[in-house]
Amino acid sequence: ASWKFEPDKMLYATMSTGYRPGGSNRVQGIDPYGSDTLTNYEAGWKTSWFDNTFRLNGAVFYELWHDLQYGLSGQSGITSIYNAGNAHSKGVEGEADWVIGDLELSGSGTYVDARLTTDFCPLDASQNVVESCPGAATAPAGPRLPVMPAFKGNATARYNFYFGGFQCYVQ
Repeated sequence: ASWKFEPDKMLYATMSTGYRPGGSNRVQGIDPYGSDTLTNYEAGWKTSWFDNTFRLNGAVFYELWHDLQYGLSGQSGITSIYNAGNAHSKGVEGEADWVIGDLELSGSGTYVDARLTTDFCPLDASQNVVESCPGAATAPAGPRLPVMPAFKGNATARYNFYFGGFQCYVQ
């Protein structure tokens, strides 16, 4: 759903869901892995100001991930995929672009808090996931998901000019 409350300003909300199919692992004796699903809830804004010379966009989001597929390196460096339980991801993102004559400034940033919400239990002797882990979990519920930075951002400044009849820029 979206609402354009001015010609160059809009608010929106969306809910979407999707999945990745499961499959077979390449190592004999390791169980196949199931599909995982992700449901996303998002609300945001897309705006333009000052005769379209300044743009400000952003969103807040919350994602629920069920039966998260996670790869672990095993014998001979062969990665096997396991369903590691459930996780959630919540955060905020934004971007701004400003054109001041021949100068263009832009930047964006995202904060994400992505965490496992169920224990990922140790593997048994056959390298299959144990359904319940009365002892220590391989990955207990609560910590941040791996390879998921809390903050990502970038900034760019670009100056456009003509030189010898050619359009050029320095960035």
